[in-house]
Amino acid sequence: PSGRTCAARLTRALLLLEKEIAAQVLPDGGHVSRDPSMLHAVLRDLVGLRLALVQSGTAPPATLQHAIDRMAPMLRFFRHGDGGLALFHGSFEDVSAALDLTLQLADARGKPLDSATQSGFERLVAKRSLVIADVGPPPSPGLGGAPHASVLAFEFSHGKERLFVNCGAAWRHQERTLWPKGDLPRGQSPWTKALAATAAHCTLIVGETNSSDPNADPPAVLVSRDELDGAVWLELSHDGYRKRYGLTHRRRIYLAATGEDVRGEETLDGPGTVSSGGRRYAVRFHLHPTTQASLLQNGTSVLVKTATGQGWQFRAAGGALNVEESVYFGRGREQRHGQQIVLSGMVAPGDPVRIKWAFAKVAGRH
Repeated sequence: PSGRTCAARLTRALLLLEKEIAAQVLPDGGHVSRDPSMLHAVLRDLVGLRLALVQSGTAPPATLQHAIDRMAPMLRFFRHGDGGLALFHGSFEDVSAALDLTLQLADARGKPLDSATQSGFERLVAKRSLVIADVGPPPSPGLGGAPHASVLAFEFSHGKERLFVNCGAAWRHQERTLWPKGDLPRGQSPWTKALAATAAHCTLIVGETNSSDPNADPPAVLVSRDELDGAVWLELSHDGYRKRYGLTHRRRIYLAATGEDVRGEETLDGPGTVSSGGRRYAVRFHLHPTTQASLLQNGTSVLVKTATGQGWQFRAAGGALNVEESVYFGRGREQRHGQQIVLSGMVAPGDPVRIKWAFAKVAGRH
């Protein structure tokens, strides 16, 4: 083709690129799928496109550069101390070196936000500890990710060790090997469905029912954040159980300035406490498979030991405390067995559910 034809094609391609950037990249730099791995993939592609344009002697459009400048800090937002990504809406840990390379090539020095309002996430940092919380409704299906019913779920890491995690997501090609032969139903596969469920996340579930349905209106989420003397806390709520059960889930998460004490409170209230009496609830805290949990003191607390020998103690009031099996797909191709701390009970007619919990580092362990 002639030079004029090539120039026309390039102009059209850049216009289409700008249109896609506007559709996919949110103002805070997040991806519309709300999937950190998808964010990484798109940023990597945009960085490559910018390099190709520069090498061809074409000035990258401002829209492309602005998108990269927003997305790089957002990718840092989702990284735990081990260098990998948090697990939300179909993401995987990804390879730390690959993330480093993408950020190096992006050459965008912006720091992560505390509150990613458009993306629907909060980030709490104190010393060596990090909390990342999902405080937005699930993305609409078909936006490139895998919507999970994970509203108000969070992950917690200390240094390079992950403690509370979500279960992750399964690679599509492996699901037939993970599920018994012949049992894989048509449509959505069982592993994809199970790992997208509320029960596969660090949050509260009522009646084994997901907190959101991709075919229904998304839950309304309220978020308030406060900080004082290095401590950070969130006041959160969602109404995903109001239509079915007449219940609202309220969650408080507090991270002490030392980074060695994270606390929370879970509340279920609303008119459904009368009509939904007898419904079972559970608050799940999935643990990274490198940790080991044991019930202590006649089942009133749980000791969690990490791979490096650090100890953390979990205490709670208001629900039955147990340690159960869990599963972890944080690396996608690898199914790993783990454990989860579970606080459970029944919704009593007319009586709001209130649970307080605390997770603190055991003194003398470093």
